[in-house]
Amino acid sequence: MLFPRLFRTTCTAITTYPRVFSLQMSHSAMSARLAGKTVLITGASSGIGRSTAIEFSRTSPTIKLIVTARREEALKELAATIEKESIGATKVLSARLDVSDPADVKGFLARLPEEWREVDVLVNNAYASVLSYHCCFSVC
Repeated sequence: MLFPRLFRTTCTAITTYPRVFSLQMSHSAMSARLAGKTVLITGASSGIGRSTAIEFSRTSPTIKLIVTARREEALKELAATIEKESIGATKVLSARLDVSDPADVKGFLARLPEEWREVDVLVNNAYASVLSYHCCFSVC
């Protein structure tokens, strides 16, 4: 019984005129703030990271997206999807990055092409367990 009530409330809120208008206004303001910025998203090969990359592109198509994860094939697919959807307006650079490897993280920006090194927004979505960091810095 809770789900139908929640669903009905959500639909009512979305379909009212003032609510829709305010969502459009904030979307436009966000688009203007992000125009021309470079956004780096870790863990972008699936789930929240992938969805975040797509939404950034939809919000402001003139941004540059750096999408990173361990699975390069999934990143290439994501880059192609975004570039197709934005009709080439969003520039996407896919790069392999393992956040559980401190050496990989430390040298990451230096490995990027010069025009991609100035990052304006970081979405640190990738997960690295405490155990993996412990093993990297200890004798195990």
